[in-house]
Amino acid sequence: MGLLSTSPASSFDNATVATGATSATSSNSVTLAFSPVGQKTVYSLKLNGSFDASFNIQYLTSAFYITPDGSVFNFYFTFLQPSKAFDLTTSVVRSDRLWEVLLAGDDRLTLGGLDDNVSLFAGDDYVDAGAGNDRITGGAGNDVLNGGAGIDTAVFSGNRANFSLAPSGGNYEVTDRSGNEGTDTLANVERLNFSDAKVAIDLTSGGNAAKTAQFLGLLGFSFLSQKDVVGTVLGVFDQTGISLSDAFNLVLNSGLVNELAGGASDTAFVKLIHRNLVGTEASDAVAASLATQLLKDSGGAYSRIDLLNLGAELDANLQHVGLVGTTGLLATGLEYF
Repeated sequence: MGLLSTSPASSFDNATVATGATSATSSNSVTLAFSPVGQKTVYSLKLNGSFDASFNIQYLTSAFYITPDGSVFNFYFTFLQPSKAFDLTTSVVRSDRLWEVLLAGDDRLTLGGLDDNVSLFAGDDYVDAGAGNDRITGGAGNDVLNGGAGIDTAVFSGNRANFSLAPSGGNYEVTDRSGNEGTDTLANVERLNFSDAKVAIDLTSGGNAAKTAQFLGLLGFSFLSQKDVVGTVLGVFDQTGISLSDAFNLVLNSGLVNELAGGASDTAFVKLIHRNLVGTEASDAVAASLATQLLKDSGGAYSRIDLLNLGAELDANLQHVGLVGTTGLLATGLEYF
């Protein structure tokens, strides 16, 4: 079933419309009553929004699911416009199918600022998720999903190999090659969840996936193919919101850079950067010369953090991690665990 929810999530499974299902109606509110199969207990679902004279939904603004013990589960959305009329006062529909009936066509949904979990159905839908870390399942149809602020995830039911990604004017188009889920246009969506893979697509400058690629490109290029390492680094950026420079400072101060370099000397540091940035091992003489030219402690102009910040933005680093053009990571996304 599809749920429009914040937290906690709830379910209407195994419930049917109770006798006298509509217990209250007005131009801006309809309350429905539902009873689980074989039980006399009654649950109610209050829908707020705008209804015509026949109580067809014009749009919804919120819903409240009330259990027999009085517990209330809130379903908040700023605006939900179903694609077709649905008379709530006379239509008989299992309550676990209610959202499916409402969202069966081309629907428009605007959410508020919470962490929303949205599942839609067939039709070419438009979702504006607003602020919050949202999770959006578009389902069948050619949907437009705008995640808004936060770290938002678009969910697809098939395997990663069945879908193509195409950057499009700062957004992404995700196409299901099997045709089951159509082509979805994504804006302000940072993560993709397939049945067998997770992919980060915030790969433009300043995005956490881009920062992850730049960070590993300079300090451990081979780690970009290790999904667990990528997931760990990406998680730090997602959870803390730190800048790329702050991340470099963190690993410098922790001693991790020295560990990766195999020593604390400027020569070892330069060799580490050369190895990852150029892809070859610098000789001791070349590394010593570069250290003298570049690093303050060896007579140069830059501190280690300065050199890391500069190196991360070099075209050479952006090119070799795939952040330039329309190929590389921009075309595939960055997979992680």
